[in-house]
Amino acid sequence: MNWDAAVIGAGPSGSFLGWKLAETGLKVIIFEKSKFPRYKSCGGGLTKKAVELLPEGWQNLIEDHIESILVTYKMEETAHLYFKNPLIFTTMRDKLDTWLADFAVKSGAAVIEQTPVLDIEYSQGKFNIKTPSRSYTADVLIGADGPASIVYKKLPFNLKINYAKAYEAEVFVDKKFLQKQRSKIWLEYGLISRGYSWIFPKKKSLIHRKRYIPEKRHRC
Repeated sequence: MNWDAAVIGAGPSGSFLGWKLAETGLKVIIFEKSKFPRYKSCGGGLTKKAVELLPEGWQNLIEDHIESILVTYKMEETAHLYFKNPLIFTTMRDKLDTWLADFAVKSGAAVIEQTPVLDIEYSQGKFNIKTPSRSYTADVLIGADGPASIVYKKLPFNLKINYAKAYEAEVFVDKKFLQKQRSKIWLEYGLISRGYSWIFPKKKSLIHRKRYIPEKRHRC
């Protein structure tokens, strides 16, 4: 069977696009290397524009409403922005990704879990996609598989990408500190050379990320 479109990666962008393409009647297949629900440490922020594209039910995924952004430099406050209406809604990625993948399936897309893509070739107007169990063909290929994208690695885009390093973790803190971070994104600059850190609040925890650009940049 030849597919009209193949999507590599069933994160929010991959599942959403697969869902919308399937709604038009196209034959769509989405490859996901893990099994749903799969945990991912992530800020999981949905902007107001993003939720306007989602059907009813997204409200059940909300962990917190972001109504302010605190910016500090070496732990000293430099700006604290407040908003009349929520700017961002935080979610847990295991729930969000599963919810969107289910919509893709209901619209007619095939979501193939626990199926990493091993190789991709383009020949005679078709994309040949190799997985551990079999190969697939598609007219159109969409890469939604993150910074380590096999789509980028296997196809001749001739792009140079500078990679930054990041460390991210879900942190469980006492209720008093968690309440202090409620409805607020905290951005910190200055403590990390050539980088920054941030905190996104969830219902029972905080997601903390540190990111920096090495002195010697790694290119792909």
